[in-house]
Formats: sequence, structure tokens, C-alpha cells
Amino acid sequence: MKHLFFALLFLALAVPSPAQKTEPLNPSANTARQIARVSAEIAPSNKKIPFHANWESLAAYRTPEWFRDAKFGIFLHWGVYSVPAFGNEWYSRNLYVPGNATYGPQTKFGYKDFIPMFKAERFDPNAWVDLFVKAGARYVVPVGEHCDGFAMYNSDITPWNAARMGLHRDIVGELAVASRSRGLRFGVSSHTAEHWWWYGRGRSFPSDVHDQTSGTALLYGPAAPRIFQVLTA
Repeated sequence: MKHLFFALLFLALAVPSPAQKTEPLNPSANTARQIARVSAEIAPSNKKIPFHANWESLAAYRTPEWFRDAKFGIFLHWGVYSVPAFGNEWYSRNLYVPGNATYGPQTKFGYKDFIPMFKAERFDPNAWVDLFVKAGARYVVPVGEHCDGFAMYNSDITPWNAARMGLHRDIVGELAVASRSRGLRFGVSSHTAEHWWWYGRGRSFPSDVHDQTSGTALLYGPAAPRIFQVLTA
């Protein structure tokens, strides 16, 4: 299981350069095309992809030598949830506890409303990496997207990303450049697998999760109940 964990953790993601320009996003027109493209890229027939969604493929993973010797690295969570700065990164979900009126009626104010406040005026990737290097880190792994559905990189699949909203910067891309320029290994962690149920509680009572007119469908996602079915032979 240790090898499987690191196999999933260190799979590299293609991160656009901070200077890269993208065409205006039309989610309704682009989503199906992007899903088809990604599906084709990761298809079992694609020999360029080292790992696929099967145990045989993942069992072939071997911990890289550099990681055996690295000893210390930086894993970091940072995102829109730092605006309310309450508790931890789960506040994007805990905001939808019935009766949580800290920011007003939940039908009016939701997680989406923190995004314009996510300015991060003092974000300096070079200063961050300088500190990491001084601490002795050999690798850096930020979260590219937490379960909240907000991507911290420049995405052409969802408009809910840091390059298009909030501070309007490709956080992951800038950290990648800063880390690699100093000889650090760079990885990206994704928690998107849990996005499908993350805002499910927001559908259990009146809240803005129900509102599909404000373009939040891609941010709040399916917002399904968190129900797990145990399969038996």
C-alpha cells in the first residue's frame, strides 16, 4: 500500500506556464471535449502513460531513488478556505452546517462568495521556496485542487480556478517554476475524488448550493449525499 500511495501522489500533472494565455472558457461547450481528450490520453492503449486504473499497472510502481534519499519535503494546503481561516480546509464543507449564519443567510452567502476575497496580495512563490530550501526540503507538493472544487492552477476545464478568479494567478504553476529553478522535486496532490459529495449537506436545507443560475454547478458539483455502499460477493 505504501508503494501505491506514492504512485498516486507523485504522478506529475501538466501545469501551464504562468505566462501562457488561454481562450475564454465556455464550460458547457468545452467540458465534454476536455473529458474525451483526457480519457483518450489515459486509455490503457496509450503506452506513454505509466499508470492506469488497474492493480496490475499500479503494482509495477517502484519508489524512486531520489525519494528514498530525500527524507524531508513540504506538503501544503492553501486555497479559498484560508479567507474565513476557521478550523481547516474542511470549512468549505462545514460552512453548510444547517443554521451556520456567520456570514448571513445561507441562501445568499455561500462558499462562492469567499472567492472574490481571495486576493493573496503577499503571495511570493520565490520567498516560499527560499524558506523551504533553508528548512532543508528536497521536494514540494501543493494541493492542486481540494475537495472544494476550486482549482489552484490555470484550468481549461473549469472557470473556478485561481488564474481566472480571486487573485488571478496560477498558484501551482508559479510554485512549480520557483521549485524547479532551485532544484527541488515538484509534485501536485489532488483531492478532487471527494468533490462529488463535498457540498451534499447544502442540498439538505435551503442554501445557495441549490442555485444553478449563478454558474456554480461546476464549483459545487453533483453535491450528492455522502453514501457509501458496501459491495459483497
